[in-house]
Amino acid sequence: MPRSRGLLVDLDTSDRAPHDCKTCKTRRVRCDRTIPECRKCKGRRLECPGYPSGVLLRWMNGGPGRSRLKNPRLDHRSCREGTRSPMQQPSPAYDNHETVSPAAMVSFNPVEFDPLSWPALPLNGLSSSSSSALEDHTARRLLHHYSTILSSKLPWIDSIDNPWRSIILPMATDSPSVLFSVLSMAAEDLTSKLTNASVSNNFSHDATIYRQKAIELLTCDMAKGLTHVGHDSANPEAITMALAAALILCNLEIRQTHSTTWHLHLRTAHAIIQFWETTNHPLGSMSATNVFLIQKFFSMKVFASMSTFVDTEDILAYGLKDQYNSVFLDFLQIMQEITHAQRRKNLEGSTYNVEVKDKCQQLHHKLNTARETVLKCNEAVVANSGTAKCDLQNIVDMFYHAGLIYSHQALMLQCCSDALPTWRDEILSRFDFLNEVDKFCQNLVWPLFIAGTQACADGDKQRAVEVKVRQTVTLSGHWNGLRVLEFLNELWNSGRPGLDWIPLARVWAKSGNKFVVI
Repeated sequence: MPRSRGLLVDLDTSDRAPHDCKTCKTRRVRCDRTIPECRKCKGRRLECPGYPSGVLLRWMNGGPGRSRLKNPRLDHRSCREGTRSPMQQPSPAYDNHETVSPAAMVSFNPVEFDPLSWPALPLNGLSSSSSSALEDHTARRLLHHYSTILSSKLPWIDSIDNPWRSIILPMATDSPSVLFSVLSMAAEDLTSKLTNASVSNNFSHDATIYRQKAIELLTCDMAKGLTHVGHDSANPEAITMALAAALILCNLEIRQTHSTTWHLHLRTAHAIIQFWETTNHPLGSMSATNVFLIQKFFSMKVFASMSTFVDTEDILAYGLKDQYNSVFLDFLQIMQEITHAQRRKNLEGSTYNVEVKDKCQQLHHKLNTARETVLKCNEAVVANSGTAKCDLQNIVDMFYHAGLIYSHQALMLQCCSDALPTWRDEILSRFDFLNEVDKFCQNLVWPLFIAGTQACADGDKQRAVEVKVRQTVTLSGHWNGLRVLEFLNELWNSGRPGLDWIPLARVWAKSGNKFVVI
């Protein structure tokens, strides 16, 4: 198993769970911990809630020591002089009376709020290093929340190889900038889920301080890594850490309802990647870590470009080389091409010609190929679950039909106007067919948004879209979905036809109301 100094990252593949199920703990009986449900619950016809999935954090020798976690190449002492410790007054521990909002309970594993399931170290406060940060009980619990709950809502499909755990967690133990970015995102996620106002406010305060500290340390990483452009003395590890921190901070801001700073972090990530490509440490010598980070940047950039309009931007400049590609990104590469064509059409007007018939047939073929590729490449991930396989099929079909609608909207193709309502209804019905919405909720806002743009004259469809988006937001914690609903409500109330949402999005962008549908 991979070991990262004081923190042992255990990808548990045994046939027994590491914790008792919640039902057995409530009944105060010994749980046999069999997977996927314990025999005691099954034998008594009780509902077994299962066990926390993901990476198990086991603290060696009583906790992470400074000497074990310290990385001399990432020494931030010179950057933190004159700054205060990120947590002057650590938040209190969760108590047994803390509750989760009912709306969020469906996606929240009860074990997360069992104090016995958390490692407990004495409060020592936080300093500017990973080692001292991880000695703080609040930071440890936030890292536990990230590992067991939040990280499962970040990839396309959660699995034992989820890079948000297998890659980011070890990086967090080595890099303070990555660690504080992770802790800030975890604190923000808990802020929205806890109904105890006092505890929620404490986590909100923690998130702000962690975020500010992450930005300070990200600046240090960039200074260390980017100073010696074109020279062998450039620090590739510091650059990788800086890129990871920038993308985590971008993800954190994108998940907020009215954040306007996400594009700054995305721009920072782009600058780091451009530096990589022009130095003696090109991204071509890619590790699995850098491949994942490049893929994540590409995904964020494509989604952002579809709803924030800068016509002078070279959309295709963010293309993926073959070695960077990944299964679900096939859809996004097609969306990138369509968005690029839409920008050209807007700039060149009537001089930009699209052969409608050929273009439509080509789009159908590309999207169908992407659909088949995604299903084939993800067979292994869902092979052991019939419901997961069925759900993946439905989600891929949602993206397929959303891609058809978006391509006709962006390129103003009228050839299939009669089919648009049918494609919209396919998206909504596929959502209703999902067995476990909470496992795939992080992928659903964009197709629902596209369906909503085709509901301008149908109040029933508008209500259906709104209910589904709110359900998805509650499950995933992607609160930017509420911003999406604000846009859709303005679109619906404006009387614009479904093909005409893009001009309204341009108006929003020009007024500074940039939003990302992701």
